[in-house]
Amino acid sequence: MAELRKVGITARPHPMGKYAWEQVVISIDGVTQAGRWQRGEWQLPANRAVPIVVAIQRAGGGRLYALAELVLPPGGDIELEYLAPAFWTAPGAIGPLGTVQRQGSNAYAKWVVFAAVGSVLLVIIALGVAISLIYLR
Repeated sequence: MAELRKVGITARPHPMGKYAWEQVVISIDGVTQAGRWQRGEWQLPANRAVPIVVAIQRAGGGRLYALAELVLPPGGDIELEYLAPAFWTAPGAIGPLGTVQRQGSNAYAKWVVFAAVGSVLLVIIALGVAISLIYLR
């Protein structure tokens, strides 16, 4: 019988992301299964490389988003972590626990600031038009 190793994968949503209706999908060695926003553990062969893919699937199935891929080299037990991006169309990130950097955070933050500033400007313009209409009567 082949030697086995334990692989833990902790999936973490982005704090600014909206992932209430999204599900984590994990594919290990070509076998795809539903995951959760928490830690899961699998036993994998220790003597060969194993491809791992983690992604987000929107409610109702369909296309996968925030994809992150890793080929785990032969070896012993390991803890991995998947970090979802701030915005689901950006790539996710996977790697050894504590070494992973989130993807898409800056782009999402810039978009949020742009939307907030744009909203404030629209309110100011609308107030200006309303006040001018009242006083021009």
